[in-house]
Formats: sequence, structure tokens, C-alpha cells
Amino acid sequence: MKKIFAILLFVFVMTGCVFAKTQTQNQIKFDGKTYTLKFAEKSKLTDGYVNEYYKSSEKYSNWTEIMGVYHYPNYSSPIQLVSQFEKQLKRKGLSSTVFLNDKEGRAGIVFMVAGKGPSEFLEYNIFKYEKYKGSQVIALQYARRFMVNKNTDLSKIANEIEGSQKRLINAITSAEIPQIVEQDLNLGK
Repeated sequence: MKKIFAILLFVFVMTGCVFAKTQTQNQIKFDGKTYTLKFAEKSKLTDGYVNEYYKSSEKYSNWTEIMGVYHYPNYSSPIQLVSQFEKQLKRKGLSSTVFLNDKEGRAGIVFMVAGKGPSEFLEYNIFKYEKYKGSQVIALQYARRFMVNKNTDLSKIANEIEGSQKRLINAITSAEIPQIVEQDLNLGK
């Protein structure tokens, strides 16, 4: 009887451990907020998986903040990847700042883009790239979207970004990048 109880307890504990691991893989905690995995698919561009984490009340069509995890299986150098990305941004007339380029091979970049969809927006992006599985690269992204129109006070947005940039860069630099989820998932894209 004790043996059966011990086996059942072991199975229960192990099941709980697997469930707990799955839960953490499906959520990211960043800067005091929780983001939930709502989209994952294999990228035709990079041949790796893209995972997008949104705040619970948001999805692809209405997000204001997002966390992304991007897998680059055909790249081996985070620093080289950031350098290429920086050049692409420059060709598009966008400025960027590389904030991390260390001996561990990590690299990071910050930039802002403007876009039009159903409405105009400004998007503030921070990416951290690091080695993954020895010879690949993985990236963690934090992005914030600001909806704008002709009446928007852009100085307020600039002040908000300036006031939080150092904290967010420190947070993403020290954040652990979760394992990439390699399955297709679409919860409201």
C-alpha cells in the first residue's frame, strides 16, 4: 500500500512539474507585467519559430505592448545579426542604438518605427540577441505601440520613452529568454 501511495505521489508530483513548466513557457513576466503566448508559427523568413506574447486583454489587432521570442537557426552570431539588422534600419532611414555587445556574444538594439494600419502608430522596440543551442541565435523583443494622430503630443511619447528606456534596457538585458515554442498556435491573430 505504501509503495502504491509512493508511486501515485511521484506521478502526481511529476505531472505537476510538467504542468508548471508548460505554464512558464506560455507566459513571460517582464517589467512587472505578465504576457501570455498567443501566437507561434515557423517563419518563412528565418526558418525558425516566432512566438508572440500579449497582455491578457490584447491580441495582434489591438496590442500596445508585446514580448516576442524569435529563433534564428541559420545564424550563429548574435553580434553579426544585430549588425545586419542595424544596416537594414539605416537603409530604411531609421536610426537605432546598439546597447549590448559583450564578450558572451550577446547583442541588443533599440529603434523606433512609424507605421500605418487602420490608424497611425509609433512603435518602440528593444531586442536582445544571444546564442541558442550552441550554434544558433534567439532573440527577445519588447515593443510598445503608441497610436498617434495629428493632435498627438509627440513630446509626451518622447518623455515617456526617455523616462523608461534605461529601466527597460536593463530589464531585457538581464531577462532570461524562454525556450522557443515550436508548434503552431493562433489565439486571436
